[in-house]
Amino acid sequence: MGRFFLPDEDGIPGAHAVAVMNYATWQTHFGGANDIVGRTLRLNNVVFTVIGVAPPKFIGVNAIFGPDLWIRRRWRNSCFPARCRMR
Repeated sequence: MGRFFLPDEDGIPGAHAVAVMNYATWQTHFGGANDIVGRTLRLNNVVFTVIGVAPPKFIGVNAIFGPDLWIRRRWRNSCFPARCRMR
């Protein structure tokens, strides 16, 4: 449902913060709402627009378990304190 990130989306100055939601998160916390794409979520005072929902059982390309949301790398400094970021 929706889409994943566009290849150049991270490099567009002034681009809006967007996120892709984990399928299980969508089902569990949002009841599988059909209108999830386009909704906004606040993560540590940054507002993200949901642009898509990952397919069932998708956990990413290098993960043991999937996060609730995928966000572009450019937004991680705004959302997570330095001590919580992977290096």
